[in-house]
Amino acid sequence: MKIKILILFTLFNFTFVKAQNSATETKKLENLSGSISGKVVDKKTNEAIPYASVTIKNVTKVVSGGITKENGTFTIANLAFQELTIEVQFMGYKKQVSNVTLTLENKNITLKTIALEEESTQLNEVSIVKERSSIEQKIDRKVVTVGKDLIASGTTASEIMNNIPTVSVDPQTKELSLRGNTNVKVLVDGKPTNIDATQLLQ
Repeated sequence: MKIKILILFTLFNFTFVKAQNSATETKKLENLSGSISGKVVDKKTNEAIPYASVTIKNVTKVVSGGITKENGTFTIANLAFQELTIEVQFMGYKKQVSNVTLTLENKNITLKTIALEEESTQLNEVSIVKERSSIEQKIDRKVVTVGKDLIASGTTASEIMNNIPTVSVDPQTKELSLRGNTNVKVLVDGKPTNIDATQLLQ
């Protein structure tokens, strides 16, 4: 009976010591992690930039990250001892990239103030041109510039002219009149022509 009690007591002590060692190892592993901290500001105004994105990478793989506080500071903990790349970016600013190496001797790194520079994008000139008909009344003549809006209304010059105010074309004779007056002279590109107006409209 005493032997059984002794064996149970030994097993209990062994289990307790093992659990205690395991907890100590876990604590040691936690202490074997590093951290990176810093502050992000605007390069021009030197004002803090809150909510900037901070990404920690191991080569190309993202291992951790976070965002800056209201005062522009950040701290990212529980990082493994290795060479890491820090990428800081915020909308409207150029991305800043820096490299650090966390070691047992240098496990808590405080970066110098990270100044983000505004990113200005030069847009190419954009011209929006809408081709629209225009009617210009001059002293001796009325100038009609035909745009796509009038072209869409007809396929022949006769049909297009019928859509111009004060101008009408007789559907039978194809005679051109301006405000009811048939004494009309047609110029093409500002120059007189010997071709009859009726033929021109066809």
